[in-house]
Amino acid sequence: MATYRSSKKEDAYVLAPLMREQDKVEIMFSHGVEPLEALLTCLESDECNTIIHQGQPVGMFGIHPVDNMIAAPWMLGTDKIPEIARDVMKVSSQWVKDKNEEYPILVNYVHVGNEVSKLWLRRLGFTFIQLIEDYGVGKQPFYEFTRIK
Repeated sequence: MATYRSSKKEDAYVLAPLMREQDKVEIMFSHGVEPLEALLTCLESDECNTIIHQGQPVGMFGIHPVDNMIAAPWMLGTDKIPEIARDVMKVSSQWVKDKNEEYPILVNYVHVGNEVSKLWLRRLGFTFIQLIEDYGVGKQPFYEFTRIK
């Protein structure tokens, strides 16, 4: 069973070398950073959680408020996440609903090639609203996605 808890700095060091290839590509194209830097930066989010499976960190997720109505949810994981998708979906589905109560508009961006994340986002009730051809430092195509309460 997958659970989550507040992230610790050491989680970033455990997860960085294990990050899914698609997530590595996405953070490089969007922000121009390696996995460890991305995860350490994520720890500064208003909320940062670590997904735990069989006692081991397998992913991190959280939310970054834009203002009192809008926030950007995010998630970075290892290849273990798709393997335990059913457990993680139960946890993340409730978390997203709770955050959408707190912030009526959830919005962020996903690289067009990140198929696992796009599927996950659709299952969580997000809608892809536009394709941005030259997003981020890498000027690559990303979809903007949103979930509106």
